[in-house]
Amino acid sequence: MPAFPSSHAFNMNTKFNHQNMLGRLGVSVRFTSLVLIVASIAFCCAIVALRSLDIGTDTQAYANIFQNIEKYGIANTRLEPGYVAFAHIVSCLGFSIIGMQALTFLLLILTIVYSAREYWKYLGSFNSNRMFLATSLGLFFVSPMFVSASINAIRQGLASLLIFIALLFFSRRQWWKFIFLAAIATSFHYSSVIYFVFAPILLLKQRTIQIILVSFFLFYCLGLTEEFVKSISPLVYSQVMDYKYGSLYNAGVRIDFAAFSFFWYAITYVLAPLICKNVRDKIMVANSIYLTMLLPFFLVGFGNYSNRLLVPAWLSASLIIASCIYNCRIALLRHPVFLWIWLCVSCTVFYYFVTNEIIL
Repeated sequence: MPAFPSSHAFNMNTKFNHQNMLGRLGVSVRFTSLVLIVASIAFCCAIVALRSLDIGTDTQAYANIFQNIEKYGIANTRLEPGYVAFAHIVSCLGFSIIGMQALTFLLLILTIVYSAREYWKYLGSFNSNRMFLATSLGLFFVSPMFVSASINAIRQGLASLLIFIALLFFSRRQWWKFIFLAAIATSFHYSSVIYFVFAPILLLKQRTIQIILVSFFLFYCLGLTEEFVKSISPLVYSQVMDYKYGSLYNAGVRIDFAAFSFFWYAITYVLAPLICKNVRDKIMVANSIYLTMLLPFFLVGFGNYSNRLLVPAWLSASLIIASCIYNCRIALLRHPVFLWIWLCVSCTVFYYFVTNEIIL
C-alpha cells in the first residue's frame, strides 16, 4: 500500500508553501514600489528640466550663472560654495542647462531619499522604508513649497531637509553627524546658520520647548517681536525691512503664514490618537524640531519675502505628516495599492503646479 504523509508533514509543507508565497508577494510589492518611485521621479524630473526659463522667478538667474561657468569657467557670483561647486561639476561633465536643471532636481530628490531614510531609522518603524519613501514623495509632489524649492528657491530647497535631519541629530546628541550635515546645508544656503543658532533649545524638555515656541508664535501675531527687534537692534530691523524694498510683496506681520505654519504643528496632535503608540512620542519630538525651525520667521518674519524663512520648516512638514500617515492605525492608509495610486496622482498635481507656477 502507498504510504500517506502524516498530518505533521502535511502541516509543515502547507506552512512552508504559505511562507514561500508571502515571500514572493513581499518581493513583488518591493519591486513594484521601486519601479513606481523611479518612474515618478523621472516624470517630475523631466517636467522641471524641460520647463521654460520663464517658469520660476529665479530660473533665469540660475541659468545665467551656469552659462557663465560654461563659457568662462567661472561665474562672478556670491552664491554659496556648495552650489557653485555642484554647477562646476555639472558643467565639466558636459551637460547643458537642461541637464543642469535635471541634475539639480535629482540632487533635491537625493536629499529627500536620505532624509526619509534617516527619519525612518529614527522612528524605528517596522514597516517598509521603501513604502515610507513613496508616501513622503507623494506629499512632496503635492506641496507648493516643494514646487518653489524645485524651480525658484532652489539653493534653499537643497539645504532644507538637511537642516531638519541635522537638528534631529542635535536633539539626539549625535554631535559629529550634526556638524557634518550642518556644514553641507550651509554650503548650499548661508541662511541655514540661523536655524542652527536655535538648536540648543532642543536640549530642553519637550514641554518647555512647546511653551517657548508657542509664546513666540503669539508674540509675532501680536506684532510684539517686530517692536522688540526695532527697539533692541535698529540695524537688524532696517536690514530686514530694506531687503528688496519696493517689491510687490505684502510685508509686515503675516498672520496667514503664521497660522498656516502653526496648523501643521497642531494637526500632528489631532492625529496623535490614530498614530501607532511605538512611534508616537518620536513623531512629537520631530514636531518640536519643526516648531524650532519656525523661530527665525517668528523673530524677523515681517520684512519682504519672509516666506523664504519658512521653506525649511514647510518642506519638513511633508516628512512629518508622511510619518503620521504611514504609522497610522488605519491599515488602508499604508496599503501598497493605495500608496501607489497616491504617488501617481501626486505626479499629476506636481505637473499642474509647475506649469502654472503655483508656489508659496
